[in-house]
Amino acid sequence: MSEAEATAALEAGIEIVNGQAKLGLDIVGTGDMGIGNTTASAAICAVMTGKSPAEVTGRGTGIDDAN
Repeated sequence: MSEAEATAALEAGIEIVNGQAKLGLDIVGTGDMGIGNTTASAAICAVMTGKSPAEVTGRGTGIDDAN
């Protein structure tokens, strides 16, 4: 994806959310699939909520006390 394509994709998303906000939208969720992709969602969540990255992230896939 080129920088121009990435910018266009982000601007399209902003346009959609702004349009829905005018219709009463009061919450936005992010999501993704794949290993490593949660970084982007966590960053967006931290910015939107004003919380630290540590507060909006967990251990990660497949990690527990034994690992």
